[in-house]
Amino acid sequence: RIRHGLGGIDWSLVATMLMKIHWIYLVLFTTYIAITMLGALNIITGLFVHEAVEMARLDKDVMREESERQQNHKMATLTKVFKTIDRMNRGFIDKEDFVHALGLLQVQQSMRSVGIDVADPHYFFERLDANEDLTLEIDEFVIGCMRVLHQEALAIEVAAMSQSNKRNLKSLHQNQAKIAERCEAIASRVEAVYSVALHQLELTRLEPSDRLWPRSDSSERQ
Repeated sequence: RIRHGLGGIDWSLVATMLMKIHWIYLVLFTTYIAITMLGALNIITGLFVHEAVEMARLDKDVMREESERQQNHKMATLTKVFKTIDRMNRGFIDKEDFVHALGLLQVQQSMRSVGIDVADPHYFFERLDANEDLTLEIDEFVIGCMRVLHQEALAIEVAAMSQSNKRNLKSLHQNQAKIAERCEAIASRVEAVYSVALHQLELTRLEPSDRLWPRSDSSERQ
């Protein structure tokens, strides 16, 4: 049962009363109802979109802070690893020191705690040795390890973004289907009111040339 938005009045009753005055009022009434419902739907949709954007922004800020905290923790851990390898406090390590240290369980666990699992120490040392001087200073070691982590994380992120895009596309299609259903419902309601208008036109046999306002009693007597 279709109800009038403000007073709870049946739309068909309103349409009947308006038809007794003139058919143009019924057209204006149905147009008003259609515009009002579409406007309300847009407002509700806008509120949901605004809330979603705000939540996404907050989530992004939280994720950025958490990422910075993890980065600082990893850099601190890698600094400790370097100092463990540099037993002589020379300020640098060579390939022999690095390969020997990677055989220690403590160093392996520390490297794995930051997400690095070294399968080939010789190859990994060459990846870190950017200037190819066969030694690694602390900055070269830490930055090199972070670069390796970034490259691996980038590959994972690309795969995750691909999955996220698929989910977002599916959600978009679902939302479009819901909006289409709502529009069809509104169109059905408007069509029902227009059907009442046409029925009343047929009953009262009003002509398009009739005046906008009903005739007065004096004019009818004449």
